[in-house]
Amino acid sequence: MEASFRRYGFLQIKEYGRQFVEYKQLVVNFANALAMTLENQWQQECLRTANIELEKHRNNLEELVEEQTGELRKLSIAVGRAFGSVIITDKNGKIEYVNQAFCKMTGFNHAEVIGKNPQLINSGKHPKQFFQELWETILSGHRWGGRDLQQEKNGELFWIAQSISPVLDENGEISHFVGVSMDMTQRKKDAEQLKSYAIELQRNNKELEDFAFIASHDLQEPLRKITTFGDRLIEKTVDLDEHSRDYIERMGKSARRMKRFIEDLLLYSKVTTKQKPFELVDLEKKVKLLTFFQILNFSPATLFRAPTSRLLTVIT
Repeated sequence: MEASFRRYGFLQIKEYGRQFVEYKQLVVNFANALAMTLENQWQQECLRTANIELEKHRNNLEELVEEQTGELRKLSIAVGRAFGSVIITDKNGKIEYVNQAFCKMTGFNHAEVIGKNPQLINSGKHPKQFFQELWETILSGHRWGGRDLQQEKNGELFWIAQSISPVLDENGEISHFVGVSMDMTQRKKDAEQLKSYAIELQRNNKELEDFAFIASHDLQEPLRKITTFGDRLIEKTVDLDEHSRDYIERMGKSARRMKRFIEDLLLYSKVTTKQKPFELVDLEKKVKLLTFFQILNFSPATLFRAPTSRLLTVIT
């Protein structure tokens, strides 16, 4: 009986141990499941928070991209419609972009120049030193500017005023080159035509001066004879009455006045005549002279008729 009881107790203990192990495993499984659930919830919360942050960054990036795209679109439209020619190449000189003005100026379309070298518009009229200096300047990071003779698609030559600038990347290395140019052909033609007009005008002025000199000589010669013969008549003729002497003196004064007038016209006709230097003028004497004219009620044009001694007395 006692043995049976012991056996029964042993079996019960064994059963309790088995159940305990099962319960323990259940607890462990439950704990693991709970831990996994909590971890999943934490991961989901982190994922949700990360998604929210990513959404904010995505919206910010979209706004930034849209803003930058708008600016680039404006820049592209401005460059594309620019009056001057714009060409962009990579650091090796391969063309990546040209605007409409470039196509209009050279006669090439976009498809014909993209990926090509700018040598396709080279006129071949410049020495090697010209391009050596150009490349040395832009490869050193500086802007090059000058005039260049280029060739259109149809072979016609044209002059441009060009500026080439290097573009640096974030590392300070040259990544692209930007060239901006203006067609100077018409301006150069206008300058040459203007120079031709200036030469022709100078020649015409010289001919005019020569003509004026000859004409003045032919006009002054009779006046010199009138003056000379009038002075001789006064000197040689003793019995001249007062009226005759007055007439001859008036004739001589008129001839001398006409001579000065011709000399002034000759001086005026000389385009290349140097400007006369300024001279000091005694305004007090000028005012006295003008007052004297007003008192006598006659114009300065009659000054040559008045005796010189009387005028000097009044002026001084």
